Amino acid sequence: MRKARLFVDVQHDDQHILNQIRENQSQGLQQLFEKYYHFLARTASYITQDKEVAEDLSQEVFVKIWEGRYTLGQVENVKAYLTRMVKNSALDHIKAVRSTSSKLAQFLYFEDHITEPAEPQTEDLKREIASALSKLPPKCRLIFSMNRFEGLTNEEIASYFDISKRTVETQVSKALKLLRSELKHLWNQYLLTIIP
Repeated sequence: MRKARLFVDVQHDDQHILNQIRENQSQGLQQLFEKYYHFLARTASYITQDKEVAEDLSQEVFVKIWEGRYTLGQVENVKAYLTRMVKNSALDHIKAVRSTSSKLAQFLYFEDHITEPAEPQTEDLKREIASALSKLPPKCRLIFSMNRFEGLTNEEIASYFDISKRTVETQVSKALKLLRSELKHLWNQYLLTIIP
């Protein structure tokens, strides 16, 4: 009986917080954040196995709640609702990172000068690039993938992650530097096949 009463009290408190958010009161969002952020970060971390990404995804949940405050419908169980949001975001993140490897054939790893390698080398090249990309930090890899494989502009990526355009540029540059270093031997091998 006590547990049922406690559950009702929690739900009542959560509904009060959501009503504050709907009424554009930022203290409601602050209360929601303080109450559930650490739980959501642990949940996302369990799925992504990356604490930094998990923290970003958890923060994004609260940003989405705030941005959608005027159209926020009735939520029966706030904790379950937030948990579903962060789980979906974590799974979307994993899919986005994995999609990188399926598009490796499109990657021209030297920005302004390289032609398509000979057909027998394509699979080796894909494996080498996949290995090099796996060494990037997850967020850096995702930003790079969105920029180079998805064709998103730096401005679009910055808006998506709510970070500065300069941060995006830095992450892409960091990725290119590592990839050039990791794939330098491939470039040398390729030159040997085209120079008599």
